This record gives sequence, C-alpha cells and structure tokens, in this order.
Amino acid sequence: MTDASRTPIGFKIRELRKGLGLTQAQMAKSLEISAPYLNLMESNKRPVSDALLPNMAQLLKVDLEQLTGTTERRQMDDLAELSSDVLLDGLELEKEFAAEVVGRYPNWTRAILRLGQQYREQAQALSTLSDRFNRDPALGATMHRILNHTTAIRSSSEILGDTVAMDPEQRQRFGQIVLEESQRLSAATESLINVMGRDADTTSLHSAPQQVDDFIVHNQSFFPALEDAADDLRSRIDALGSTTESALVEFLEAAHGISVVGVKADSVDRSGFRNGSRYDEDTRTMALLEYAPGTTRRFQLARLVCSLSCPDVLEASTITPELTTDPARNQANAYLASYMASAMLFPYSEFFQDAETHRYDLQLLRQRYSASFEQVAHRLVTLRRPGEEGVPFAFLRSDPAGFVTKRYPLPGFPLPRYGNACPLWAIYPAFQTPDRIVRQVVEFASGDRYLFIARTVTKQRANFMEPRFVHSVMLMTSVLDADRTVYADGLDLDTGEFDVPVGPGCRLCSRDDCSYREEPAAVNLINVTRDT
Repeated sequence: MTDASRTPIGFKIRELRKGLGLTQAQMAKSLEISAPYLNLMESNKRPVSDALLPNMAQLLKVDLEQLTGTTERRQMDDLAELSSDVLLDGLELEKEFAAEVVGRYPNWTRAILRLGQQYREQAQALSTLSDRFNRDPALGATMHRILNHTTAIRSSSEILGDTVAMDPEQRQRFGQIVLEESQRLSAATESLINVMGRDADTTSLHSAPQQVDDFIVHNQSFFPALEDAADDLRSRIDALGSTTESALVEFLEAAHGISVVGVKADSVDRSGFRNGSRYDEDTRTMALLEYAPGTTRRFQLARLVCSLSCPDVLEASTITPELTTDPARNQANAYLASYMASAMLFPYSEFFQDAETHRYDLQLLRQRYSASFEQVAHRLVTLRRPGEEGVPFAFLRSDPAGFVTKRYPLPGFPLPRYGNACPLWAIYPAFQTPDRIVRQVVEFASGDRYLFIARTVTKQRANFMEPRFVHSVMLMTSVLDADRTVYADGLDLDTGEFDVPVGPGCRLCSRDDCSYREEPAAVNLINVTRDT
C-alpha cells in the first residue's frame, strides 16, 4: 500500500522519465541504483533521498525545485481540506489516490483546486451578502424604502386604474405620486445594487491570502533581491547613525521630504492608524502614536523607508504566476515591504550568526537587536539563504478567539487554510500563561513530529480604560532541526513518549479517540489497498 501522506514526486519522476524515452534500467544505471529500487520510488513506495535528487534532476533535465515535492505536498493538503467540505459529505474519496492524482495529473489537480477555490469564494460572498441583509441597518433601511416605494406606486396605480370618475386635477396628483415614488424607487434600487456590487467585488479578496501563501512557499520565504536592496538602504542610512529611529526620521525627511510627527492617542481619530502609524501621502506626513512602543515605531519607519525608496524592486517581486489578482499582488507587496524592513533592521549574515550562536533564543535576540518578540520571530522564518540556512520555521499568530491573524507557511507543514487549527497546539495554551514561552513536541497522525514554540504578545494600550488585547505567536519546526534550538533542551526528541498527539484541525484529523474534538472528522477520506 502506498503511503498517501508521502509527497508524490515518484509519479512525477516516472512521467518525466517516460517523456525522455528512458527505461527504468537505463535511468537506474545512470543513478547507480538498482532498477527495483527505482521502481519503488516511482510507485511512491519509497522516498527519494536528498542525495539522489540533484543527479536525478540533472538526468531528467528539470530544476531541482521541481523534484522537491513542495508544490505537490501543498496540493495534497489542499485536496484534503477540500474533501472535508460539508458539500462532499457522504462521498468516499479514496485517500490512496490523492497522491497519484497530484503526481500524475497536475493539470487536473489544479483544475479541481481552482474549482474548489471558486466555490469557497462564492460561498463566502453569499454568506457576506446574507449577513449584510440580516444585520446591516443601512441595508435593511434600503430594503424597507424599496418596499415602501413599491407599495406607494402600486396603490396609486390601482386608484388610477380603478377610479373611473376622477377629475383631471386628482388624476394629475396621483400621476405625480407615481412619478416621484418611481424616482425614489430607482434611487433606492441603485443604492442596493452598488452595495451588492461592492460585496461581489470582494470575492477576489478571499483568495488573496491563499495566493500570497503559495507565493511565500514557492520562494521558500526568502527574497534575495529584497535582501540586496535592504543592504544598500542600510549603508545609506548608516551614515546618519545606523538604523535608529532618529536616523530613519532624518532619512525620510532628507530623501523623500517626509515629516514625522508624534501624536497623542486622544487627539486624533485612530481609525486610520495601523500598527501605531499612519502615512498621509497627500501631506507627506508620517504620524506615530506616542504611546506605541519604540520597536513598533522603528519598524514602521523602516517599512515606509523601504516602500518609498524601492517601489520598483517590490513591484517586480510581485510579478509572478502565483499572484493572479490585484488584491493578491497588493497583499504580497505589503508583505514584501515588511520583509524588506526586517532585512534592513536585522542584517542577514550578522543575524544568522547570532541566531546560531545563541541557539535561536528569541529573548536574547530581541535584546540584542532592540526588537519585539514577533519581529525576531518573523526574521527567523526568512533565514533561507543557500549556505547560510537557519532552522526552517513556520509562523502563526492568533487572537484570543482563535482567528488566525498572520501566517507564514512551511513546506509540508499541515496548516489548514480554512477554519481553526487543532486546539491542542501550543499557540492556544500560551494564552493561559501570558508573556511566558510555551514549548511543546507534537506528533501528527502521519508520524510527523514538530517542536512548537509559542508566546503571547500584548498590544500597547493608549490609556488605562482601553481594553487589554493579546495575541499569541508560534514558531514551528521539525524535530529533526529542533536540537539546533535552546528550546529542545530537556525535551524527549528521540522516543516520542511524551509527544502531544495533535492534528491539523478537527475536520482533517483522523484521531477518533481524541477527547478534545470540537467537530466531527470528515469521514469521506478512506484508505484503500490497491496493486500498483
């Protein structure tokens, strides 16, 4: 039986080999392996070793990236999530065939996933419209006006039609009523159409985060052009006093004519502020809330420096097949501006060496770089430069309600795109111990094991009366890399005896005996044994 959880690059290798007219014996000889072993790999019954991948890619005349299986793993996860939709309840979708479909029929796979994405987008748009109709007072008032105008027109028309003996003045008056109510009905209907049209236009917004996820995974969370641009910017700003807040303020004024002002929270409308800052392009003013932490102000200034200094570099990086809509490109551009700001504040080689030396101790790193816990966690995710590769991390941020507010995926990590994650993940228990790091070794039903590192981060309050708001941030990495971090010390990474059994989310989890399950598992995925 094929391991359906294994990345299905074996099927791809078979198709590529046949396309070149090579027999298994010929290819096995070139790779210096046995033909039966190659047959097992092509049937997806044995993994392809890292040592074989470079020679295999060269022999098959494809890029190494095409054989790593990152895309296929992502597509398999997406198919699993799609199969868990209630629309497909009752269907027995053989899990065994998912890997083969992805590996042998990539175009059909993309077609299925695209249809699934469109279905979800349309369902989301319909749900949004339904919520608007049920809960939006303005929309309800518009509907009420439409009904009133329609009733008035109907009543006046009936009087005009049924009353034979009516003097000209009365007939003219009722005719005028019909005309005026018709004009009001037209205006109310146009207003409704505009509202519905705006909601319909938001359909593409729902798919934008998914496209940005794919964009990040495709680039392995590393963008060399932005690293180089950040280095050039840093060298220009260093002459003003390194990348301190005052130096960034001075650079914005000298290079771009931007005035930076501090404002009190109770003196401005904070609805236009994001992360303690607001940039007004018309007045070329950057306003910073005075109560915002210094680490936040500095990062937002660096982000603005990058956006204004390197717009061409940022835009060029978003011209990619993964980003097909303007909302997706806009979100990707915003992500890249933050990426570049991080690269400027945390120089790659220096930060990498410090991370390795201190074994990824986030507390030490944040002190060394005068940064927040979340900023350091972001930068650790991006340490993927060839020859200077850090521990591969995924990143997740959640609010207390369980809503995922930020995520940077890791190839192969089963992070759901839709719905909530597993309630046992450390990101949720971290809320019970604010400001303390929670570490956890977990095992998924597939046997994959990860180290989770989570901690709460508190949003700065403007005053005593403002509610305290907390997020939880989590980094995730395979146990194979965990011992490179200080957070593995004292944990059992070998036997797995004390691992926490988890899943990607209740509907996708196959652990029937879990007492923490919040909703039924999707039972339409079944395993079957088949001859290959």
